[in-house]
Amino acid sequence: MAYYILAKHVSNLKLKPEQLSDEVLDYFFLSKGDGQKLARSAGIQNSKLNEIRDEFAYFYPVDSRHSGRDLIPNHLTFYIFNHAAIFPREKWPRQIVANGSVLMEHAKMSKSFGNIIPLRDAIAQHGADAVRLSTVSAAELIQDVEFSHQATESLRERIERMYVHAQSIIGAGPASGTAIYGGNEEKWMLSRLQSCIQDTTAAMDRLRAREAVHHALYELEQDLSWYVRRANARSGVNPDVVMRVLDARVRLMAPFTPFISEATWSMMGKQGFVSTADWPQPNMAMMDEKAEEVESLVQTTVEDVANILKTTGMSVKTLYLYTPAEWKWSLYLKALEMTSKGSVDIPELMKAASADPALKERMKEISKLAPRLAKELQTTAPDMQEKRRRLGKISEREALTDAAVFLSKEFKCAVTVHEETDERKYDPKARAQTAQPFRPAIYME
Repeated sequence: MAYYILAKHVSNLKLKPEQLSDEVLDYFFLSKGDGQKLARSAGIQNSKLNEIRDEFAYFYPVDSRHSGRDLIPNHLTFYIFNHAAIFPREKWPRQIVANGSVLMEHAKMSKSFGNIIPLRDAIAQHGADAVRLSTVSAAELIQDVEFSHQATESLRERIERMYVHAQSIIGAGPASGTAIYGGNEEKWMLSRLQSCIQDTTAAMDRLRAREAVHHALYELEQDLSWYVRRANARSGVNPDVVMRVLDARVRLMAPFTPFISEATWSMMGKQGFVSTADWPQPNMAMMDEKAEEVESLVQTTVEDVANILKTTGMSVKTLYLYTPAEWKWSLYLKALEMTSKGSVDIPELMKAASADPALKERMKEISKLAPRLAKELQTTAPDMQEKRRRLGKISEREALTDAAVFLSKEFKCAVTVHEETDERKYDPKARAQTAQPFRPAIYME
């Protein structure tokens, strides 16, 4: 690392080995000695000696040394030894990052294999951003990366779609100036954006580039796509929401797709470079766990209905949704509380239910529901369990009624929402009794 700084001067000044005495090197690297005397004895201009010394002092210590993992037991180890032996502690390397190899067709790139891709050729074919993104998103640092022309080309197309979408957002004009978030999907999108910023930042702090790309590119794109679907069922997307997403996304993606990010940043009318702009910070006031849970319910319902239609091949005219009775929520919350201490113990859950005046009259029904709830919670992620414990009961009927227009447009049918205990409900196949928290019962005609 020290010689990298010196090398160009050796070449430009055509320095000979005898001119680089120990004393001269001590002056460059350790600032020891009299520059004027060394200039005379070594035959090097004093101004050049000082230029090399000052340049070394500017760049050292090395902030981050990136190299192949195969060099850990040799070069990188001696890199540490040599610095510890020669330099004071303040000049020691601050960080070493070991990378995996770039493979082609599962083999290490090698001239003998004839599978080397010159970087210039890859950039000419796919573009710098696509090559960069393909490499960092294929694997984490220590792992080998399988370079694929097909995957890289797919990423190039995705990057171009991002740019076109940014053009459409900017072309739609600025937000009204009054940010009103009325629909649950808007609150959900802004909450998800804050989570994305948090997760991407945490991944970057741990040098987990692939994970960061997963959050900033794939997850955020999926969330934005869902938001657009939901919003278009009402009056269209909220300009303020999509502009907030674009502003954060272009900052998050700048380390991975710098060229298209700078172009987008300029198109947004921003001053300076996005590469030097502030990294986005999550707005905790916009975190809304209830909105996320409600939207998760809508998403799950869409998936369940779509699966039924795919399996049966039926054409639906009316979709009936039934939300669970109050007593089922009481039982669910008791079971959910048990997960904080481990798995749900069904006999213990039955005992807790029998001690509850609101539940003891329904023990026969509870004996059938309890195993289903236990199985459901067993497959629920711990962080999701914790979130639901904090939130408690949500109004599923209100959530699905609010989403009824969206569901109607999604499935091109009429949508009716009833609570299980609603005596006026239409339920010819007695499906309502199968409803449970976060799993509304479904009937279609």
